[in-house]
Amino acid sequence: MRTVELAQGHLSDIFAFTVPLAFEKTFVSLVAHFTDNDTLGGTAPTVFIRAGLDDPTPVDEGPLSVDIHGSGGAPVARANLRRSTTDGDTFFVSITHTKSAGPWKLQIRNNESEPLRFNGFIANDEHATKRPWPEFSALGRLVFDANAVHSRQILVRNVGVSALSFKDKAGDRFGPAGSKIVISKVPDPIPSHHTGIIEMTSEPLAEVATRQTSTFDHLFTIDDALQLDRRVTYLVDPPLLPRTRCRENDGCREYVRNFDLFPPDFTPDFSCVTCGHFPEDHGLPPAPPFDPFPPFPP
Repeated sequence: MRTVELAQGHLSDIFAFTVPLAFEKTFVSLVAHFTDNDTLGGTAPTVFIRAGLDDPTPVDEGPLSVDIHGSGGAPVARANLRRSTTDGDTFFVSITHTKSAGPWKLQIRNNESEPLRFNGFIANDEHATKRPWPEFSALGRLVFDANAVHSRQILVRNVGVSALSFKDKAGDRFGPAGSKIVISKVPDPIPSHHTGIIEMTSEPLAEVATRQTSTFDHLFTIDDALQLDRRVTYLVDPPLLPRTRCRENDGCREYVRNFDLFPPDFTPDFSCVTCGHFPEDHGLPPAPPFDPFPPFPP
Protein backbone atom coordinates (compact mmCIF):
# COMPACT_ATOMS: atom_id res chain seq x y z
CA MET A 1 0.00 0.00 0.00
CA ARG A 2 1.12 3.56 -0.70
CA THR A 3 -0.26 6.71 0.96
CA VAL A 4 -0.03 10.26 -0.34
CA GLU A 5 -1.74 13.54 0.60
CA LEU A 6 -2.44 15.88 -2.31
CA ALA A 7 -3.83 19.40 -2.54
CA GLN A 8 -5.99 20.44 -5.49
CA GLY A 9 -4.19 19.95 -8.80
CA HIS A 10 -1.07 18.48 -7.19
CA LEU A 11 0.77 15.44 -8.49
CA SER A 12 2.08 12.63 -6.35
CA ASP A 13 5.60 11.29 -6.47
CA ILE A 14 6.24 8.71 -9.19
CA PHE A 15 5.68 5.11 -8.09
CA ALA A 16 7.44 2.30 -9.91
CA PHE A 17 5.79 -1.10 -10.27
CA THR A 18 6.78 -4.38 -11.88
CA VAL A 19 4.86 -6.59 -14.29
CA PRO A 20 5.91 -10.26 -14.21
CA LEU A 21 6.09 -11.86 -17.66
CA ALA A 22 3.44 -14.43 -16.79
CA PHE A 23 0.81 -11.77 -16.00
CA GLU A 24 -1.30 -9.96 -18.57
CA LYS A 25 -3.06 -7.53 -16.22
CA THR A 26 -2.21 -5.07 -13.45
CA PHE A 27 -4.86 -3.75 -11.09
CA VAL A 28 -4.78 -0.60 -8.97
CA SER A 29 -7.29 0.40 -6.29
CA LEU A 30 -7.29 4.03 -5.13
CA VAL A 31 -9.17 5.19 -2.05
CA ALA A 32 -9.59 8.95 -1.66
CA HIS A 33 -10.12 10.00 1.98
CA PHE A 34 -11.75 13.31 2.82
CA THR A 35 -12.72 13.23 6.51
CA ASP A 36 -13.47 10.41 8.93
CA ASN A 37 -16.84 8.71 8.48
CA ASP A 38 -17.65 10.75 5.37
CA THR A 39 -17.26 10.50 1.61
CA LEU A 40 -16.99 13.31 -0.88
CA GLY A 41 -17.94 11.62 -4.14
CA GLY A 42 -16.30 14.42 -6.10
CA THR A 43 -14.13 14.62 -9.17
CA ALA A 44 -12.12 11.51 -9.92
CA PRO A 45 -8.31 11.69 -9.89
CA THR A 46 -6.20 11.31 -13.00
CA VAL A 47 -3.73 8.43 -13.08
CA PHE A 48 -0.65 8.86 -15.29
CA ILE A 49 0.93 5.63 -16.53
CA ARG A 50 4.32 5.42 -18.20
CA ALA A 51 5.94 2.44 -19.93
CA GLY A 52 9.63 2.71 -20.73
CA LEU A 53 10.83 6.06 -22.06
CA ASP A 54 7.55 7.27 -23.55
CA ASP A 55 5.64 10.20 -22.07
CA PRO A 56 3.16 9.43 -19.30
CA THR A 57 -0.38 8.72 -20.51
CA PRO A 58 -3.25 10.30 -18.53
CA VAL A 59 -6.05 7.89 -17.63
CA ASP A 60 -9.28 9.59 -16.58
CA GLU A 61 -12.57 8.21 -15.34
CA GLY A 62 -14.70 6.75 -18.12
CA PRO A 63 -15.88 3.56 -19.82
CA LEU A 64 -13.26 3.63 -22.58
CA SER A 65 -9.68 2.40 -22.38
CA VAL A 66 -6.68 4.42 -23.59
CA ASP A 67 -3.48 3.15 -25.19
CA ILE A 68 -0.23 3.14 -23.19
CA HIS A 69 2.79 3.50 -25.51
CA GLY A 70 6.22 2.01 -24.93
CA SER A 71 9.70 3.35 -25.65
CA GLY A 72 9.33 2.84 -29.42
CA GLY A 73 6.00 4.62 -29.58
CA ALA A 74 3.92 1.50 -30.21
CA PRO A 75 1.03 0.59 -27.88
CA VAL A 76 2.06 -1.92 -25.22
CA ALA A 77 -1.04 -1.81 -22.97
CA ARG A 78 -4.54 -0.42 -22.54
CA ALA A 79 -5.88 1.11 -19.32
CA ASN A 80 -9.12 2.47 -17.92
CA LEU A 81 -10.28 4.06 -14.68
CA ARG A 82 -13.72 3.50 -13.22
CA ARG A 83 -15.43 4.53 -9.98
CA SER A 84 -16.72 1.93 -7.52
CA THR A 85 -20.46 1.37 -7.73
CA THR A 86 -20.70 1.16 -3.93
CA ASP A 87 -18.24 3.87 -2.82
CA GLY A 88 -17.98 7.20 -4.61
CA ASP A 89 -14.43 7.79 -3.34
CA THR A 90 -12.88 4.49 -4.47
CA PHE A 91 -11.49 4.06 -7.98
CA PHE A 92 -10.22 1.04 -9.90
CA VAL A 93 -7.58 1.12 -12.63
CA SER A 94 -7.22 -1.88 -14.91
CA ILE A 95 -4.15 -2.23 -17.17
CA THR A 96 -4.14 -4.90 -19.86
CA HIS A 97 -0.62 -5.61 -21.14
CA THR A 98 -0.37 -6.50 -24.83
CA LYS A 99 3.42 -6.47 -25.22
CA SER A 100 6.43 -6.82 -22.96
CA ALA A 101 7.59 -3.38 -21.84
CA GLY A 102 8.92 -1.40 -18.93
CA PRO A 103 9.96 -0.03 -16.61
CA TRP A 104 6.44 0.84 -15.45
CA LYS A 105 5.65 3.97 -13.47
CA LEU A 106 2.50 5.55 -12.08
CA GLN A 107 1.52 8.99 -10.80
CA ILE A 108 -1.70 10.45 -9.33
CA ARG A 109 -3.19 13.93 -9.68
CA ASN A 110 -5.89 15.22 -7.33
CA ASN A 111 -8.57 16.93 -9.44
CA GLU A 112 -10.87 17.68 -6.51
CA SER A 113 -11.09 21.17 -4.97
CA GLU A 114 -10.49 19.69 -1.51
CA PRO A 115 -7.17 18.23 -0.30
CA LEU A 116 -7.42 14.46 -0.25
CA ARG A 117 -5.41 11.58 1.13
CA PHE A 118 -5.03 8.70 -1.33
CA ASN A 119 -4.29 5.12 -0.36
CA GLY A 120 -3.28 2.92 -3.27
CA PHE A 121 -3.05 -0.85 -3.68
CA ILE A 122 -1.46 -2.46 -6.74
CA ALA A 123 -1.24 -6.14 -7.70
CA ASN A 124 -1.57 -8.54 -10.61
CA ASP A 125 -4.60 -10.08 -8.88
CA GLU A 126 -7.63 -7.78 -8.69
CA HIS A 127 -8.87 -9.33 -5.44
CA ALA A 128 -5.54 -8.56 -3.75
CA THR A 129 -6.12 -4.81 -4.25
CA LYS A 130 -9.54 -4.86 -2.54
CA ARG A 131 -8.44 -5.46 1.02
CA PRO A 132 -9.03 -3.73 4.36
CA TRP A 133 -6.25 -1.75 5.99
CA PRO A 134 -6.30 -0.71 9.68
CA GLU A 135 -4.74 2.53 10.84
CA PHE A 136 -4.55 2.83 14.62
CA SER A 137 -4.41 6.06 16.55
CA ALA A 138 -1.30 6.41 18.67
CA LEU A 139 -2.07 4.76 21.99
CA GLY A 140 0.92 6.42 23.56
CA ARG A 141 1.65 6.21 27.26
CA LEU A 142 -0.75 4.52 29.66
CA VAL A 143 -0.40 6.04 33.13
CA PHE A 144 -2.03 4.01 35.88
CA ASP A 145 -3.18 5.00 39.34
CA ALA A 146 -2.86 2.74 42.37
CA ASN A 147 -5.64 0.25 43.17
CA ALA A 148 -7.80 1.36 40.26
CA VAL A 149 -9.34 -0.31 37.23
CA HIS A 150 -8.62 1.69 34.10
CA SER A 151 -10.31 1.84 30.71
CA ARG A 152 -8.59 2.95 27.54
CA GLN A 153 -9.71 3.34 23.92
CA ILE A 154 -7.99 3.00 20.55
CA LEU A 155 -9.41 4.72 17.48
CA VAL A 156 -8.98 2.60 14.36
CA ARG A 157 -9.56 3.81 10.78
CA ASN A 158 -10.18 1.59 7.82
CA VAL A 159 -8.20 3.20 5.02
CA GLY A 160 -8.54 0.16 2.77
CA VAL A 161 -11.14 -0.87 0.19
CA SER A 162 -13.17 -3.63 1.84
CA ALA A 163 -14.71 -3.77 5.32
CA LEU A 164 -12.32 -4.28 8.24
CA SER A 165 -13.22 -7.06 10.69
CA PHE A 166 -11.31 -8.03 13.83
CA LYS A 167 -10.98 -11.61 15.00
CA ASP A 168 -9.91 -10.44 18.46
CA LYS A 169 -12.83 -10.62 20.87
CA ALA A 170 -13.85 -9.23 24.23
CA GLY A 171 -11.95 -10.98 27.02
CA ASP A 172 -8.76 -11.53 25.01
CA ARG A 173 -5.51 -10.34 26.55
CA PHE A 174 -4.05 -7.12 25.21
CA GLY A 175 -0.27 -7.31 25.06
CA PRO A 176 2.11 -10.08 26.09
CA ALA A 177 1.27 -13.20 28.09
CA GLY A 178 0.48 -12.28 31.67
CA SER A 179 -0.81 -8.83 30.72
CA LYS A 180 -3.42 -7.46 33.10
CA ILE A 181 -4.98 -5.47 30.25
CA VAL A 182 -7.88 -7.15 28.47
CA ILE A 183 -9.87 -6.19 25.39
CA SER A 184 -13.37 -5.28 26.56
CA LYS A 185 -14.96 -4.22 23.25
CA VAL A 186 -14.25 -4.78 19.56
CA PRO A 187 -16.08 -2.79 16.86
CA ASP A 188 -18.40 -4.29 14.30
CA PRO A 189 -16.98 -4.50 10.75
CA ILE A 190 -15.74 -1.03 9.76
CA PRO A 191 -16.49 0.11 6.20
CA SER A 192 -13.90 1.99 4.18
CA HIS A 193 -13.46 5.66 5.25
CA HIS A 194 -14.98 4.90 8.65
CA THR A 195 -13.66 4.54 12.19
CA GLY A 196 -14.32 2.29 15.15
CA ILE A 197 -13.34 2.07 18.79
CA ILE A 198 -11.45 -0.73 20.55
CA GLU A 199 -11.84 -0.58 24.31
CA MET A 200 -9.51 -2.09 26.91
CA THR A 201 -9.75 -2.55 30.66
CA SER A 202 -6.80 -3.01 33.01
CA GLU A 203 -6.70 -4.64 36.38
CA PRO A 204 -4.72 -2.72 39.02
CA LEU A 205 -0.98 -2.91 38.33
CA ALA A 206 1.69 -3.45 40.95
CA GLU A 207 3.08 -0.25 42.41
CA VAL A 208 6.72 0.58 41.77
CA ALA A 209 9.20 2.80 43.54
CA THR A 210 10.29 5.12 40.73
CA ARG A 211 8.89 6.11 37.39
CA GLN A 212 9.67 3.28 34.98
CA THR A 213 8.20 3.14 31.49
CA SER A 214 8.07 -0.11 29.53
CA THR A 215 7.17 -0.63 25.88
CA PHE A 216 4.86 -3.40 24.72
CA ASP A 217 3.31 -4.51 21.44
CA HIS A 218 -0.01 -6.06 20.55
CA LEU A 219 -0.77 -7.72 17.22
CA PHE A 220 -4.44 -7.63 16.29
CA THR A 221 -5.87 -10.38 14.09
CA ILE A 222 -7.93 -9.08 11.19
CA ASP A 223 -10.01 -10.77 8.53
CA ASP A 224 -7.37 -10.52 5.83
CA ALA A 225 -5.00 -13.15 4.49
CA LEU A 226 -1.87 -10.98 4.62
CA GLN A 227 -2.38 -9.69 8.20
CA LEU A 228 -0.47 -6.47 7.50
CA ASP A 229 -0.06 -3.30 9.54
CA ARG A 230 -1.91 -4.54 12.62
CA ARG A 231 0.67 -3.83 15.34
CA VAL A 232 -0.01 -1.38 18.18
CA THR A 233 2.90 -0.19 20.32
CA TYR A 234 2.19 1.34 23.70
CA LEU A 235 4.00 2.49 26.84
CA VAL A 236 3.05 1.56 30.39
CA ASP A 237 3.72 3.70 33.43
CA PRO A 238 2.67 1.71 36.52
CA PRO A 239 1.50 3.48 39.68
CA LEU A 240 4.15 4.81 42.06
CA LEU A 241 4.54 3.68 45.61
CA PRO A 242 4.11 6.57 48.06
CA ARG A 243 7.40 8.08 49.12
CA THR A 244 8.32 7.61 52.76
CA ARG A 245 8.58 10.52 55.08
CA CYS A 246 9.82 10.49 58.67
CA ARG A 247 7.46 11.67 61.32
CA GLU A 248 8.35 15.22 62.15
CA ASN A 249 8.90 14.51 65.87
CA ASP A 250 10.20 10.92 65.81
CA GLY A 251 12.42 10.91 62.73
CA CYS A 252 14.32 7.69 62.12
CA ARG A 253 13.79 6.33 65.61
CA GLU A 254 10.43 4.89 64.67
CA TYR A 255 9.23 2.71 61.85
CA VAL A 256 7.60 4.92 59.25
CA ARG A 257 3.87 4.49 58.90
CA ASN A 258 3.09 7.89 57.38
CA PHE A 259 3.21 8.30 53.64
CA ASP A 260 3.13 11.36 51.40
CA LEU A 261 3.09 11.29 47.60
CA PHE A 262 5.63 13.48 45.85
CA PRO A 263 6.28 14.10 42.15
CA PRO A 264 8.25 11.24 40.56
CA ASP A 265 11.24 13.48 39.90
CA PHE A 266 11.36 14.86 43.45
CA THR A 267 14.17 12.41 44.31
CA PRO A 268 15.99 10.05 41.95
CA ASP A 269 15.29 6.99 44.09
CA PHE A 270 12.80 5.61 46.54
CA SER A 271 14.00 7.24 49.73
CA CYS A 272 12.80 9.21 52.69
CA VAL A 273 12.42 12.80 51.57
CA THR A 274 13.22 14.01 55.09
CA CYS A 275 16.32 12.01 56.04
CA GLY A 276 17.32 10.43 52.70
CA HIS A 277 17.29 6.86 54.06
CA PHE A 278 16.00 3.90 52.06
CA PRO A 279 12.84 1.99 53.05
CA GLU A 280 14.75 -0.85 54.71
CA ASP A 281 16.44 1.71 56.97
CA HIS A 282 12.97 2.41 58.35
CA GLY A 283 11.97 -1.20 58.77
CA LEU A 284 10.00 -1.32 55.53
CA PRO A 285 10.34 -3.82 52.67
CA PRO A 286 12.77 -2.82 49.92
CA ALA A 287 11.35 -1.24 46.78
CA PRO A 288 10.01 -4.01 44.52
CA PRO A 289 11.39 -4.43 40.99
CA PHE A 290 9.26 -3.22 38.10
CA ASP A 291 7.27 -5.94 36.38
CA PRO A 292 3.77 -4.78 35.46
CA PHE A 293 3.01 -8.07 33.74
CA PRO A 294 4.50 -10.81 35.98
CA PRO A 295 4.32 -14.38 34.67
CA PHE A 296 1.45 -16.55 35.71
CA PRO A 297 2.16 -18.71 38.78
CA PRO A 298 2.97 -22.33 38.00
